Amino acid sequence: MQATALLLTPIFLFCGCDIPKIENTTIYNQYTEEATSDLNVLITNLGKPFEQSYRSNNAKNPWDMIIYDGKLFIGSGDYDKNTGSCQVACYDLQSREFSLDTLPDEIITKFTILNKNLYAPGIDPTDSWDLGNYYVYANGGWEVHRYIPNGIHTFSLAEFEGKIFAALGTEEGLYPVTCAELGQNNFHFVPFYKNGTASPVSDSAKDRVYDLFVLNDRLFAFKTSDECQVFLYQKNRFEYYDSWLYKITFPQVDFLKNLQDLGGFFSSVTHENIYYFTTGYLFKTTDGKNVEYLSLDGSQYVLDLYQNKENLYALGVSKTENGDYISTVYSIDGKNVRCLFSIREKTFAISLAVSDNDYYFGFGYSAYDSQISGSIIKYTYNGD
Repeated sequence: MQATALLLTPIFLFCGCDIPKIENTTIYNQYTEEATSDLNVLITNLGKPFEQSYRSNNAKNPWDMIIYDGKLFIGSGDYDKNTGSCQVACYDLQSREFSLDTLPDEIITKFTILNKNLYAPGIDPTDSWDLGNYYVYANGGWEVHRYIPNGIHTFSLAEFEGKIFAALGTEEGLYPVTCAELGQNNFHFVPFYKNGTASPVSDSAKDRVYDLFVLNDRLFAFKTSDECQVFLYQKNRFEYYDSWLYKITFPQVDFLKNLQDLGGFFSSVTHENIYYFTTGYLFKTTDGKNVEYLSLDGSQYVLDLYQNKENLYALGVSKTENGDYISTVYSIDGKNVRCLFSIREKTFAISLAVSDNDYYFGFGYSAYDSQISGSIIKYTYNGD
């Protein structure tokens, strides 16, 4: 699959800290090869890696992206419709070619680096649910690690104190986190306690841990049921720490619904001792108890976070009155948030990866199937 390079006209680019008013911009539905001296963004359309992989547009969505070892990895699939074994795309940044790997899970929505290796949790195995999967990229391919007991859904992985922890959606009466020594795969359930009483899963459809995060050298589990609860790992078990129910909100908008069904919230990262996570709205905490809403001017919702070395980026999305979408990249530094640039299209970006001045957008499928739906597009941005 060959990539094509195009130049971006100024109508796509909104530079500076403030996004211009929507009514003052011109709407274009396709790229143009016209160049002017004002251009400071180069577009490279990498194509649609999953166009031939699925019948369902939802499964073709580029759910998550990460750059590792000179390659861009992209997850796909659909764990609600059970479209079959999913595809992970790998785009080599040097050769500029795609390759596809088939994994025995319905969907891959998250990549993470543990112990300097690339991992991906398997959210819905195509084999028996007696065991759940996670995947490790090694020697040019994906290794299947099928060792998680009752891992019906494995949503998140974390490394802590020489162990790998897996966040689960599992059966009633069990606990929603398992762990094993790194490299051992001897997974066992980690007990959860609330107010001194064991707190196993009570409802397999709702009582789940969607995320694990390390903050200030402590491991936390983000657990949902009737409320958003935080548990702290200590003395080989998770103890109830705090409830975020009254602070956390979820956008109730149609175009985000199929994304929210995948796991309650979209993305999270710990950066400079701050835990950021997005439900569609962006929140942060420095202690695991006090949660602060973080506003990104110009965007209604935040769909992805990406950490590149010492830099943190957010992908914001807003919908205009006429049904277009504006996808915006922000840089986040403590309390400072800066808008870099925005793209206006008939659909919105749902995933972001960043390498130096290259910003990779994974465009999703909205109600309107635009020509870039499912595409991976690189924007090389050299500043204002």
